[in-house]
Amino acid sequence: MFLGIVYGMLLLLITPPFQSPDEPEHFYRSFQISEGHLVAQKRQNGIGGDLPESLYVTAKMFHRLILQPERKQNIEDIFNLLSLPLNKDNRIFTHFPNTAVYSPIPYLPQALAISLGKLFYFSPLLLMYLGRISNLLIWVLLVYFAIKLTPFCKWLFFLLALMPMSLFQAASLSADSFTNCLSFLLIALFLRIAFTENSAIQKRHIYILVILSLLLSLSKQVYFLIPLLFLLIPTDKFGARKKYFAIFFFFFFMNIVVLLIWYSIIDIVRDIYKIYKLYEIYSVSPDKQMLFILSHPLEYCRILVMTYMENWKIYMDSFVGQLGHLDTSLSELFRVSYLTILIFVALADTHESIVISLKQRCLIFLTLVASFIVINTIAYVGWTPVGKKFIGGIQGRYFIPISPLFFLLFYNKKFNLNLNRKGFNLMIICFSVFSLTYTLFVILHRYYF
Repeated sequence: MFLGIVYGMLLLLITPPFQSPDEPEHFYRSFQISEGHLVAQKRQNGIGGDLPESLYVTAKMFHRLILQPERKQNIEDIFNLLSLPLNKDNRIFTHFPNTAVYSPIPYLPQALAISLGKLFYFSPLLLMYLGRISNLLIWVLLVYFAIKLTPFCKWLFFLLALMPMSLFQAASLSADSFTNCLSFLLIALFLRIAFTENSAIQKRHIYILVILSLLLSLSKQVYFLIPLLFLLIPTDKFGARKKYFAIFFFFFFMNIVVLLIWYSIIDIVRDIYKIYKLYEIYSVSPDKQMLFILSHPLEYCRILVMTYMENWKIYMDSFVGQLGHLDTSLSELFRVSYLTILIFVALADTHESIVISLKQRCLIFLTLVASFIVINTIAYVGWTPVGKKFIGGIQGRYFIPISPLFFLLFYNKKFNLNLNRKGFNLMIICFSVFSLTYTLFVILHRYYF
């Protein structure tokens, strides 16, 4: 993952502070966890925590760039802020309800780096950069293991990991960085155990799967169905069908229990809507939306279909690369080309010894569709105004963690191009270098020229 480190560091440095989606709020939550406060605080007028005022002041300095492509970043302003003291005793209550619902898990890389930086009295801006670096390095490490573990479609995982949107998130403070690489690693491990291990499954495999799935569910709850891929593993690797299904149900049940425990601990989801009066401003009501779905399932399905018929291009764009605060787009030709190459690589990557059976293919498809429905339903319940005939709040980047499942469906042994493997490998590397170099130029043009 040499390319991930080099281009990730370049993205990390040239992207102005707090210019990825919700990065200020991710910064506040990371700092809060670095101080040992794992659960956000509730106040009469907000949800967040008592943090040094310098954090808010630093983040606010870069707010002027958001959704304002004509505005550019002055490099001198960044250097001037590097010397701003943290002054941790001067505190204000800072609101960050959208990240307050996250568990500490996806913020551990950032929080640990921030804790280290505080020992050296780093400024808030230096702490932000340190958090970005830590987030990127952990992402590179886990993606490396994912590519190493998967028995096939290694280049597919490579291209998905180095996709502009994916690497851009990895080079920020976003909690999605840890979620994405953890999902890739878990999927790769399922594929390895299911398709290459010929002997009986070992206890260590089960322990690792349980730990990774629990971490993923706690990182972002909408991906709790990915552990269904456990059923890809042949039953004969467990010796008996009863043992197989007993382990599976325990495995899946644990993920549900962990989610329920976390939500019972924080107990702030409803307060978010009450405190910010979202019912009045956006007419959002989770209770009413859930009642509508349960009483009008066919109408909800129609809303889901119509949402994607009208907005599929927007979701495709933000999947491949709609950078900044979704205000910095890559060219349409590039985005289409990237998706085309992903499909081509999935079709061309064949292995004589690996066959995905119809049953396994159906399971991958059902897991993908079920996760897709969960993502959209949560957006409909939590972000869509009552009465609207579309689903709001959806972005293409939300599908990155489950994207390997979609492209795995193209894997087959009939479509054999008889490609020269060295030439094929070189083509992918060259395309990735071009893709990431082009991304850097787009970021430079957006913020500096």
